[in-house]
Amino acid sequence: MEPVEVFSLIPTKDALPRARLISEGARELGVIDGHVLEAQYHVPSGYLLVTSEGNPFEEGLHIYLLGDDFHINDQVALSAIYHSGIFGDVAISRDECFEFTFFGNDRWRLTIRNTPRMHWLPKIGSSVRYPSGWFRRHYLQLDRVQ
Repeated sequence: MEPVEVFSLIPTKDALPRARLISEGARELGVIDGHVLEAQYHVPSGYLLVTSEGNPFEEGLHIYLLGDDFHINDQVALSAIYHSGIFGDVAISRDECFEFTFFGNDRWRLTIRNTPRMHWLPKIGSSVRYPSGWFRRHYLQLDRVQ
């Protein structure tokens, strides 16, 4: 996993914090959640993007896995109502895994799988959401580090 500077965001004028995703300064790839591009990495399966909503007092974090063709293969979101969050203290442990802090000093681990797996049921009150649904196979797994 290596940092890249391939993508940029142009915020939309919608009520929701969304932005147009641009690759290499010219090609528009679609609209995604978030106004701020926090991090972008090249990974063996394509690209990993981390966006935030640009409001540290009630922040949401959105993580996207894009294939080499720039299509979204998976996504996961991390948010909690009335909780502040700042993405930081990133530690890359290997090509398929990195850790970061959010919601103060809460530490989170993102794992990128080679093959998708089913997440059975969400934990009640979990801050982790899979916008495409829990009952489908996912490449991304986001866990709070104990």
